[in-house]
Amino acid sequence: MVLSPDLLWGAVGLALLVALYLWYATIVRRANKVREALASIDAHLRQRHDLIPNLVKLAGRFMEHERGLIEEVTRLRARADTASAGGLAMAGERFAAENALAQATGRLLVTAENYPTLKSDATVIEAQRGWA
Repeated sequence: MVLSPDLLWGAVGLALLVALYLWYATIVRRANKVREALASIDAHLRQRHDLIPNLVKLAGRFMEHERGLIEEVTRLRARADTASAGGLAMAGERFAAENALAQATGRLLVTAENYPTLKSDATVIEAQRGWA
């Protein structure tokens, strides 16, 4: 049996449409996975951001002369919050802000370790565990 050219072109067209649909579905699936991953990261970072005021308040009572570091952590938290509101367009800036915030908070936690009273305070220990 010989296939007519119209039937052959119809089969090729249908195969092409199926291939395009599968390609498009793959792209959409991957984009959704990226959005889900970023949403998960945002939720975790939001949880960490919410711990910072408590940690700063607790540490601030013990470390009055470390005011500059505490102010830097507070400023970096505000910068990270602003960058996270930008969505996918500001992802690079958001991750840079989060890295700076993590470094400053790490310095704050290391500084807190130098104060025996603060180091043994149960609330501070709990805040440090929540941050990690």
